[in-house]
Amino acid sequence: MLSYVFKQIESLKQLIAYVAEEDWELASNEAAMIATFESLADDVKQDASLKICKGAFFSGLSEHFLELLERIDDMADSAKDASTAATEIKIHTSVFHSLLTGQDSLYDMIDEVTQSAKALGVAIENLARGSDSVVESILEVRKHEKLADGIKAKLIRRVYSQKSDVDLLTLLQIKEFISSLDLIADAAEDSSDTLLAIIAKAE
Repeated sequence: MLSYVFKQIESLKQLIAYVAEEDWELASNEAAMIATFESLADDVKQDASLKICKGAFFSGLSEHFLELLERIDDMADSAKDASTAATEIKIHTSVFHSLLTGQDSLYDMIDEVTQSAKALGVAIENLARGSDSVVESILEVRKHEKLADGIKAKLIRRVYSQKSDVDLLTLLQIKEFISSLDLIADAAEDSSDTLLAIIAKAE
């Protein structure tokens, strides 16, 4: 399931490049791919949830694992929301372009979102290796979520510093896009919190 989220985030990088180039056909195709990955992730979630509810896996921890699936699904949903904001709203303005360069750019933010998701994947893999390995990976999730959150704040300040160059609706749309990216990392952190509950109960 998380593998589809990785693919969504990678596609978001490409989508932003297409938006910057104002190539709306390719941007729309990339957004459609992101939506497909979200749908596939949802299918995996539903299948895994049914198996957990039937007692096939994780006896005694089913509630926490169902919560973990929900949080990962939130990551997929937020990635899809971000792609929708970038393509349907068509935020191809000078303000948006200014966010793609320099320190703490949109690309930097996506890199941190990617790292938070990858660290979550490692944490899940480490469940079989003991709590110390899981906690170490959880700390990585939180580190990258915090970095993504910091970049988000700087990007939004940059947007508002140029508010005279853009209409209010477009400004809010760009902010929504940035916030949707940040929600992916937020959901990764929420997932890591659920993992903490799992290892606490398992020990």
